[in-house]
Amino acid sequence: MENLSTARALNNEAGSSLSASNTRVQERWIRLRMLVLLSGLLILSLGWLALGLTSELSKRLAETRAIESTVNGLRYYGQLAVDLETGQRGYLLTGDEKYLAPYKAAHDALPTVAASMYYAFRDDRSGSQLFARMEADLSKKNLEIEASLAIFQEKGLKPALRYMRTGFGLILMRDVRLQSERLISLQQDKLRTLHHGIPALVRQRDLTMLVLCALGLISGAAAYWSMHRHVEMLTQEAQLREQTTRAELASQEKSAFLSNMSHEIRTPMNAIFGFTQLLEQEVHGEKGKYYLKAIHASGKALLELINDILDLSKIEAGRLEVTPAPTDVRDLCVSISTIFSQMLAEKALKWKCNIDDNVPLSLNIDPIRLRQVLFNLVSNAIKYSDEGEIGLRIKTESIEQSSPQPNKQGNLVRCIVEVWDNGIGIRAEDQMRIFEPFTRVGEGGNSARSGSGLGLSIVRRLVELMDGSISVQSELGRGSVFKIEFENVSVLESSSSVTVPSSAQFATLPALSILIVDDVELNRSLLRSMFADSPHTTHLASGGAEGVQLTKRLLPDLVLMDIRMPEVDGRQALAQIRADSNLNNVKVLAVTASSLRRDETELRQTFDGYVRKPISRESLFGEISRIFPAQVQPLPDAVRSLEPATARVFDSGKSAAVLREIERTLAALDQATGTLASTDVARVLMFAKVINELSEDLQINHAIQTIARSAELFELAVLSPALTDLAHYLRHRKVELESPKHEHCDR
Repeated sequence: MENLSTARALNNEAGSSLSASNTRVQERWIRLRMLVLLSGLLILSLGWLALGLTSELSKRLAETRAIESTVNGLRYYGQLAVDLETGQRGYLLTGDEKYLAPYKAAHDALPTVAASMYYAFRDDRSGSQLFARMEADLSKKNLEIEASLAIFQEKGLKPALRYMRTGFGLILMRDVRLQSERLISLQQDKLRTLHHGIPALVRQRDLTMLVLCALGLISGAAAYWSMHRHVEMLTQEAQLREQTTRAELASQEKSAFLSNMSHEIRTPMNAIFGFTQLLEQEVHGEKGKYYLKAIHASGKALLELINDILDLSKIEAGRLEVTPAPTDVRDLCVSISTIFSQMLAEKALKWKCNIDDNVPLSLNIDPIRLRQVLFNLVSNAIKYSDEGEIGLRIKTESIEQSSPQPNKQGNLVRCIVEVWDNGIGIRAEDQMRIFEPFTRVGEGGNSARSGSGLGLSIVRRLVELMDGSISVQSELGRGSVFKIEFENVSVLESSSSVTVPSSAQFATLPALSILIVDDVELNRSLLRSMFADSPHTTHLASGGAEGVQLTKRLLPDLVLMDIRMPEVDGRQALAQIRADSNLNNVKVLAVTASSLRRDETELRQTFDGYVRKPISRESLFGEISRIFPAQVQPLPDAVRSLEPATARVFDSGKSAAVLREIERTLAALDQATGTLASTDVARVLMFAKVINELSEDLQINHAIQTIARSAELFELAVLSPALTDLAHYLRHRKVELESPKHEHCDR
């Protein structure tokens, strides 16, 4: 069990770690994506800026080269103008035609250079205008040169020189040089401006590229680190998933092992309890009865330990359910008083059970879980007390409702339950630790007080499941008080029309053909023995396959089918029976040692009924009578012999009154036989005395004495059959009073 709790704790821890790891991985993945997105946007922005700076720098460099080319072109154009004039003068002064070569070369090149200059000044209006005037002056100079050369060729040197000395050509050349220098100066100013801005652009570009490279390195390092961490966390997540899977598998294996062990233990316990119950009817000696009680008590202690372990495992797995139902805590108190009366008497302990008068008759609370809680607390109180008193007190306090509308389930109250004792007490440092599993405090060496250490742990968890709280006040040597508080408990309208099962009287059932299918011989013998001295016919099958064959051959009314059997188990055998249309009327009850609620739910959905080992006559009778209702049987001979005496006392005046009282008493008996509560038994005695006064029936008088004596001494083994016999007898009298023969006798 400790391993199971550890496995579940590891499973919960692994699940929590996995959930936290998933959250961290998702958060880191989001941060990583945001980092990549922001880094990408920043890098793109800087890259765009760097591209813009580079483009601007390239543009300025291109403009610089264009201006430098323009300046060179202007200088070349001016040089060609000089070549025109130099060639002219050299030819006029020497008459040597070799001086005409530079003139002709310049003359031929000028149009091409002029066109390139116009193209260079296409976007510069002022420059284009200056160059146009320069070209016009140079064209005039070219005409002047051509005229002087023509005069030289026609009239000789002197007339040509006189034409040149007029000064027209000099003025033109001066204008050409001035315009050329002005154009070159303007272009050089532009060039200086461009050169001044280029270093700043270069610095900006270089800085942007440096920042871009640095950001790229940082982003790359951050991305690498983040991806590395992300991969590590994914690896951790995978490991946690693997651990969670292993923990879940371990928990499932432990649960399966626990279920199997429960089945394996309950199977022999079924034989122990069943045959002990049967032997109680056969053994009459005091020593034999003592031995049977010892066997039954030891088996009960072992079964309680198994149930504690299973309950704790169910609570830890979240599979234990709480089902509130109308509950009279007075009956619960009577039940606890009855059950622990022998233990209290053996230790000479006084018992006090106080229920405040204001406690409602019906509270909406889970009676099974509350009974389990009180059983554990009272049992512990008796175990750890050697003298003094053991007490149970229940009280309620009203709660003010905030809503003016009444609650549909009734008023709300606070229910307070206290169990106290004068025992050995609990040390202050142990008062919280006692509610932990497998914790035992106090006299550790006292074997009489030993236990599993699960009781109080189950109590605390059950109380919490019921939306309550539990606390303890204790002092060494002076006893303890366990206080339970349930908030907001609904008060329901009390109802006496509660249907309870009658005791296990198999003879009242219609005669049935019953097939018992179980692979354990003791279980088969036990079930067959339970139907002894009854009108039922039993058949035995040692396995699922044999059970199916006998079912097809015998066509029994009822099949008691064990679930866990080798080869063909109970579920497979049921499927084969259901597949045969000739067996539609055969009822199949599941008989198993499984204690899991999901198994019970599944079995009730597939089978016609469900009985859990260890099997008692009452539980088996309850399931069978639900499918095959009990019938009123003829009275035994001992009772039938009283009929003449009782028949004579009934007259027409009393018959109707007696019949009404019998009906009222039977309704009270239905309640009392199921609860055995002192209030219900007292109600039965009151009604039965009225019948006895009306009819002076000896049988009823004897039953009243037996019931009163057994109720006073808490002899449940006598009380339950006495109530059943009285109910059986009154049903017979009711049938007799309602018969036509009786009416005729009255008249």
